[in-house]
Amino acid sequence: KTPDLMGVGSMGSIGMQGSVVQLEKLGLALSQREAEAASTAERLRQVEEVRDALTSEVLELGKRNQDLSKAASKAATMERKASAFKKKNDVLLELLGEKTEELEDLQSDMSELKKIYRSAVDAQHS
Repeated sequence: KTPDLMGVGSMGSIGMQGSVVQLEKLGLALSQREAEAASTAERLRQVEEVRDALTSEVLELGKRNQDLSKAASKAATMERKASAFKKKNDVLLELLGEKTEELEDLQSDMSELKKIYRSAVDAQHS
């Protein structure tokens, strides 16, 4: 029975060495998987950071777009008001021109009447 035990012992030793090799392989595979997991986690963190930055930028651009839309609306309103003021100004300038012509005509008439009056007064005194 002793030779059998030796045989079993030799076989057990070979089996154990195989198990140790398998454990080492599994340990290496586990280490690789852990490194891959850590790398993937870091990449995920970076992607989330980029996503958060892009989300923030999109929100800021949305706010800016709203501000620009409001400004464009105000600009359109201001353009309409400016157009109305220009029309009113044009009408007033035309009226001013007409009144200026009337005034010049009246001043001319007044000047002629003064001349006639002076001539009449001079004629009576002579």
